[in-house]
Amino acid sequence: MKSNVITKAQVFDAISDDNALKLFDAIANDGEESSLEKLKMTRKQYYTRLAKLVKTGLVKRQKRKYTITSFGKVVYNIHLTFYRAIENSWKFKAIDAMIEKNELSAEEYQKALDLLLDKDSDRFKQILFNTSTRSN
Repeated sequence: MKSNVITKAQVFDAISDDNALKLFDAIANDGEESSLEKLKMTRKQYYTRLAKLVKTGLVKRQKRKYTITSFGKVVYNIHLTFYRAIENSWKFKAIDAMIEKNELSAEEYQKALDLLLDKDSDRFKQILFNTSTRSN
């Protein structure tokens, strides 16, 4: 009997390369898969990645088109958060430097986070402020 449990490794594998992410983005944003020409993939690249997205439950075929699933929406949101974290990695290095100095009070640390991280980064602020290993 085949197990229906999807593993983390399978999900990561399904979105592990740029072409897979382009296809996942297209389905999530357009509500359907984009053309091979638009994504600049070979037929094999396209269908191999699409099959992995379907197998892991990130997308499904519905009424002759592919759409993102509820599980896929959650994973896609995490993917966007991860992408924003990469774009802001220099800010996290600055935050690490502040933590290493350990010269800021909790209030000063929160103000520094507010200055470094924009309003779209509330989740980052919450993670950094609540899980800080600083001792004050």
